[in-house]
Amino acid sequence: MNRKNEFLESCVVIDTETTQIIGDKTPELLELGYGLYVNGEWVINSELHNATIPITPETSFFNNITQSMVDGKPIFSENINPIPAATDHINPLVAVAHNASFDGLVMSQYGYNPEWICTLEIARKLFMNDEDILNLKQPYLRYKFGILVDADIVLHRTDGDVLICGHLLSILIDMLEVLDIVNDDSPYAPQIIEWLKIPAIVNKYDFGKYKGDIIMDTVDVSHLKWLLWGPMKDPSNPKSLPVMETMQVDSSFYNRHLYYTVLKAYNKRTNSNIRFEISA
Repeated sequence: MNRKNEFLESCVVIDTETTQIIGDKTPELLELGYGLYVNGEWVINSELHNATIPITPETSFFNNITQSMVDGKPIFSENINPIPAATDHINPLVAVAHNASFDGLVMSQYGYNPEWICTLEIARKLFMNDEDILNLKQPYLRYKFGILVDADIVLHRTDGDVLICGHLLSILIDMLEVLDIVNDDSPYAPQIIEWLKIPAIVNKYDFGKYKGDIIMDTVDVSHLKWLLWGPMKDPSNPKSLPVMETMQVDSSFYNRHLYYTVLKAYNKRTNSNIRFEISA
């Protein structure tokens, strides 16, 4: 068995559909879908679940799940084993999702805390500077890479999203192999997890008044300083910023690649030496 297939067979691809996000409360699971790679194909399972709060029209608009569809279904927290078909899987499982930070948050409230690999993060690192890739959302990447699935698959339902994510994962692994980001000397999962921890340089701004500007060379230094100051959780006096030795960024922060780039640019333009560290 080659390393790619070994890796795919060690994965469980997961997608969740949930109740509406209200404040800082983690949404409840309405549908769980998961897929295992068996004999060269993705085998998909999905189940609907009720919740302790009613499904709103806003929720149904997004995920096509209505209250009548889950009436009489068990609440997910009542389930003993969240992914029963994966229990007897022979390889240690790595969970994969597109935007795993969300699915991981949802699943963690039910005690499911595996190692996660995020196809959105893989795509972000591979394509953040590729002007031919206009969007990193899964539906766009599905059509961009010609992922062929049944035409009647409904977006934002877990069985279809899991199948598409599985095929996307396979395509992304091919790219990682071509770029020598993974090699067959050792299993792929640990290599990918470590690679995803390393931030990358973002070439251009894609928003605001500096949209299209080269961050390392053309963005105003005062704006770079503001960007560094704004997102930090425990900032010190802004006047001390140039002499700070370390600035920590939460490892789950959505766009740590951008802030890594901004920090590199700030150091370059001000002859500073602030180090970038990812907190646990």
